[in-house]
Amino acid sequence: MLFSDDVRYGARRLHGCGTAALGCDGYGGHGDPPLQAKFATATASHMIHLSLLFWLALVLPGFAILCHLDRTQLRSGLLGTLGLSYLATFGLLVPISILCYLLHLPIAVFGLACVLLVIAGGIEITRRRWWRRAGKLIAGALGVELLIVAIDLVWGARLGGLFMGDPYLHLARIRHLYDHGLTNDDPFVAGGHFFAIYHTNLLHALYAACAWVTRVDYLSVWHAALPFAKLLVASGCYYLAWCVFKRRWAAWVAALFFLGLSAPLPNLVFPNRIAPFFVCPILIGLAIQFSCRRCTWRYVLAFAVGLAVLEQIHGIYAVFAVGLLGPVLLVVAVFKLIRKRPDRRAQLACLLVLPLALVSPAITKLNTAKTPANIEKPAKPRFWHFTQTNRRFIDLDNGQTLLHPLRGFGAHGGIAHALLAAGAIGALCTRRRREAGFMLAVAITGAAALYVPPICSGFLAVIGQKWIIYRLEFILFLSLAALLPATVAYLLDNKLRFRPLRAILGIAAVFVAMPFCLGGDDHTWSHYLKKGKQPHAVRRWNLTELRSVREFFRQHIPPNETVLVEGLRGMQVVMLHDCHLIAPQRGSIGVPQMAQRRRDLDDLLSTTTSPARRRELLRKYKIRYYVPTEVSPWVRTRGKNAWTLEGRENVWVIELKP
Repeated sequence: MLFSDDVRYGARRLHGCGTAALGCDGYGGHGDPPLQAKFATATASHMIHLSLLFWLALVLPGFAILCHLDRTQLRSGLLGTLGLSYLATFGLLVPISILCYLLHLPIAVFGLACVLLVIAGGIEITRRRWWRRAGKLIAGALGVELLIVAIDLVWGARLGGLFMGDPYLHLARIRHLYDHGLTNDDPFVAGGHFFAIYHTNLLHALYAACAWVTRVDYLSVWHAALPFAKLLVASGCYYLAWCVFKRRWAAWVAALFFLGLSAPLPNLVFPNRIAPFFVCPILIGLAIQFSCRRCTWRYVLAFAVGLAVLEQIHGIYAVFAVGLLGPVLLVVAVFKLIRKRPDRRAQLACLLVLPLALVSPAITKLNTAKTPANIEKPAKPRFWHFTQTNRRFIDLDNGQTLLHPLRGFGAHGGIAHALLAAGAIGALCTRRRREAGFMLAVAITGAAALYVPPICSGFLAVIGQKWIIYRLEFILFLSLAALLPATVAYLLDNKLRFRPLRAILGIAAVFVAMPFCLGGDDHTWSHYLKKGKQPHAVRRWNLTELRSVREFFRQHIPPNETVLVEGLRGMQVVMLHDCHLIAPQRGSIGVPQMAQRRRDLDDLLSTTTSPARRRELLRKYKIRYYVPTEVSPWVRTRGKNAWTLEGRENVWVIELKP
């Protein structure tokens, strides 16, 4: 039996809450919901999307700052201005969020700061009549390109954000911030351990603040944030292409191409998508401007703000940004110093502020619990040859590694590499060859880290895991969008004035990008379109189920309890309720002795553990509640008189009473 004879069991069940509510597909469903769910009355859609007003309002303080400091950036057009405005707003919120984390202030303080910034930005825009500039930007963007982007935003609003996989960690963190204020304590393990993996995160704080300001629950905020994330991603690629070619139409075509790459992704709300596809392209765009033209101290300030925002959203991509931009900026700085250019000091300052992005990753590294490991290095042969090939990487018999060139970067046998090369050659033949050369240099730096075995292996030695290196592919996708379709549009810009033909080219860019979709086999365009056509109750079914299970846990598990639950299901429980685990499956890299915790968890769940050992562990971790995940033998033998078991389609809470 699982527990000793002096432990009695009592169970409470919420009828109708299936385990599918704790595990869903990309857009909030687990296959088809029960028949009655299709006709159930869902929460009003306008209440779910009320949180979008919060995200839209955040553009105001950033737009006011942009008009104050550098109105020339308004020439980038609507999407470019939106991207810069949001980045400026995030830059304002970075020191506020850090202060709130350090002082462990309630989420109400950070939420109120967001509201005050929005009010101040709105007043300043009204007082100086900058709303006229905004109106001109909107009027200038009207066209088929804007319509396509708007359709994608509406479709994203219909589908909502992802609830499966990584959201267990993100939503648990957001719930913890909402319940306990801005703190860097681990949400999964009791004891106030440092949450190293996403410490002091700005985006998590914004999600929690949005829930507090709008009074919409954090699950709905996450679900409804997909259109906002899509807008950020579109503005990032748009601004990058505009910085290369300085043509709005070329930037629109690039944005539409990237829409074809990223639209089916329901995980754009993640920090690891916002960082590479919104912050990084804007940083690269700024670097192109101040490196290829005159560098001013305003660029130094904007670049430093962008780096600060990047490290507060995702530390890994901050490291990537330093690795990608550092060598290129170093060459440019040396060139301007040798030529004694007037802007050499400002250019050098941009290079010197680059390490600012490494502060947050360094804190993560220092607070990661050490795990002993014995790694045997194979002997190095004289020549390279393949010894092992997995899905994405090739391992050489000398211990070195490289990304599989035919299975990465959009797959399809490496066609994307050829398209990128063609786009780069075409861009270098234009008058914007200097800017295109900078973009190509950044792409080559990333490609070297992926495809050159010594560099890739050295990078792996620093980063530690292959899946992290694979994420560096984002720079190749950005370069493809900024160089291939934008080059074609740039060359045709003066020759093709007939707007219907321009619209056809923009639509064609979406279709050309579809085969290389970033979602792979899991999130395809056919799946994306099919899900968007489903009835409202079906699309919102999983959100409704998650709310029901959350209320059930609130009724039957007191706050701050350590709950016995196995596997990934434990992270799902913490995502929904204020409780802790013995050992989460992942995420708690700052918790010491995690290996021992996992062994203790296995002992508690094992049917062969002695009663004395189990009783010792229950007392050690102060466990009073158990959330089972499957029909174990001890359930049938000891739980028959305590509850009626109907299989995995029920969510259970077992209270352990001494």
